[in-house]
Amino acid sequence: MVKLGTHLLQLLYWGHWDSSLNLNTRNIRTKNVGQTHHCSVCSTKPKPQCYRELHLAFCIAKIELEGKPDICGERFCPKSPDGCGIHHYKNGFNEIIKDHWKNIKSISEALEELALAKKAQQLALESKEPECKPDIDYEQYNQRNKEKEMAAKRDRHEAMTKARAEFNTKSNTKAGTKMNQKYGTKFAKMAAKATKEAKGASVRD
Repeated sequence: MVKLGTHLLQLLYWGHWDSSLNLNTRNIRTKNVGQTHHCSVCSTKPKPQCYRELHLAFCIAKIELEGKPDICGERFCPKSPDGCGIHHYKNGFNEIIKDHWKNIKSISEALEELALAKKAQQLALESKEPECKPDIDYEQYNQRNKEKEMAAKRDRHEAMTKARAEFNTKSNTKAGTKMNQKYGTKFAKMAAKATKEAKGASVRD
């Protein structure tokens, strides 16, 4: 079996590979260490060669942690018919490792194909972007929207205040007219009565 160099292992394991990795590591992502298990190929305790020749491998099934992509990282034996105990070969996981182990396609070739496919996808996305990009960044865009929203709220508040003032003015005017009519007439009658009584008193005197 071909030994994989540090660069390929770094690419394969998303940067989690370390040449000084504990040989009993159970998960390359979390660096959890478990009990010693014999290599199923060498029938001895794990050696650095076992990882470089993929007698033992770490699951590269993509997962999401706190909104960011990463790999499962659990150790498994590529020789196993199922592969990773969590992410099985039959479900399409770890095919790069399986094909390398079976001498179908080398890791380096598979990674190169993946890199080219990713680049092609990126170029396709860029070609769909509009030629004229906005001349403001994301923060400026958000700030502009906030200012528009505040201006709209201010306009609504002013309009409501004005409408309320007009309504109150009309209501007070109507109420005042009715009160003047009601109480003005009453006071006029009282004044006329008082005048009449005063005239009558003068005649008697």
